[in-house]
Amino acid sequence: MQDSTFLTLLVFALIISMMSSFETSHYRLQCNQKRRFDVDFTNLSVDEIRQKLAQIEQSKADLEVALERRRQEAKAEVAQQVRELILSHEYEVDEILPLITARKRRGQGAKKAAASHRYPRYADPQNPAHVYVRGVIPGWMKQRMQEQGYDPSSKQDREAFKANYLTALDV
Repeated sequence: MQDSTFLTLLVFALIISMMSSFETSHYRLQCNQKRRFDVDFTNLSVDEIRQKLAQIEQSKADLEVALERRRQEAKAEVAQQVRELILSHEYEVDEILPLITARKRRGQGAKKAAASHRYPRYADPQNPAHVYVRGVIPGWMKQRMQEQGYDPSSKQDREAFKANYLTALDV
């Protein structure tokens, strides 16, 4: 197994381990909070119930703030441990980070990006109905290239032909 693959797997295992222990402690906190609010509401008046509800909502808001703060602290701890792990294997963080960051997946996102990108269009000045966008070179373009002394199989010649002979249309 390559060092980078091993290191990537090790980093993922460390992150998963830390996050699962955090989630377990969060669950215990929730269970303890539930027990604290077990109260017999049958003897309370409407105003007392509303007051209890307001207290519980405030406690919930406080807990959400504490939870977010703790999650941020846990992220910082995980990041520090990952940094130390990478450095202990004598790698630079910049070398390993691209291996563990999410890569753009093909699918909906890629289709949207492709649809929004417009490629340059080129027209034949002798016949504006002949338009080339990209991909396989059409017959008319091969013929014009050969007439002008360009080699259609050479990328350099194709680029020079587009720049010197074809008319670029609005993108």
